[in-house]
Amino acid sequence: MSEPPVDDPHEAIHLGDHTAVVVPLGEYLRLREGQVEAEQLAAHRHYLDRKVAGTVQPGMATDQLRQMLKRDQI
Repeated sequence: MSEPPVDDPHEAIHLGDHTAVVVPLGEYLRLREGQVEAEQLAAHRHYLDRKVAGTVQPGMATDQLRQMLKRDQI
């Protein structure tokens, strides 16, 4: 990754070969929220693609639910 522009208000920290950018917590939370939303949209798009292809199974099997919740008994 290249260096941020000179007029960028964020501070960069260099740790060996890695560079981190210091951002205010509120900005980080907004970025994280956007990332989560993008992941949810991608998952929904994947579901819609599978639905169109006819590969969506109706409902969820108990074993699938147990695995998703990582529980032995439901």
